Amino acid sequence: MDSQIASYSLLYAEDDQWLAEPIIASLQKDGYEVIYAHDGFDALAKYRRLHPDIILLDIRMPGLDGYEVAKEIRKEDPGVPILFLTVLSDPKDAIKGLSVGADDYIRKSVAVEELKARLISKLRNQRPKLKRILDITPRTTLNTISHEITIDGAVHKLTRKNTS
Repeated sequence: MDSQIASYSLLYAEDDQWLAEPIIASLQKDGYEVIYAHDGFDALAKYRRLHPDIILLDIRMPGLDGYEVAKEIRKEDPGVPILFLTVLSDPKDAIKGLSVGADDYIRKSVAVEELKARLISKLRNQRPKLKRILDITPRTTLNTISHEITIDGAVHKLTRKNTS
């Protein structure tokens, strides 16, 4: 495992769970915190809630397709690395993917080790973010991104206090 990536979270959107499972297992083995989304709507919701460090998107998904998800994410965060992982091999699809904001376009025939190398390449210039979920007590956690505290399974939204 490359200790450089051990603290990174990755949102992986793929509607075919059978294809996703071995990739997820391999990434987790290397230390990634993998957030799995089964369609475009799920991917966008999880992105907004969890703010992952890097995003891996299929293009053909139910609901929102990968292009639409990438466009929405780019509106909100121009810096997060987005990579497409797709069966679409027409150069026009790759051009469209890159034009909507993807940083890389990878065909699913890629070896998992090459995929990991591309992820590391995109993360190399990213600063690691602070840990998102802090364990306060065994029954209490704090999400530093969404500003939510969970106590005994109940989620509470924290508000910002103006001290001026």
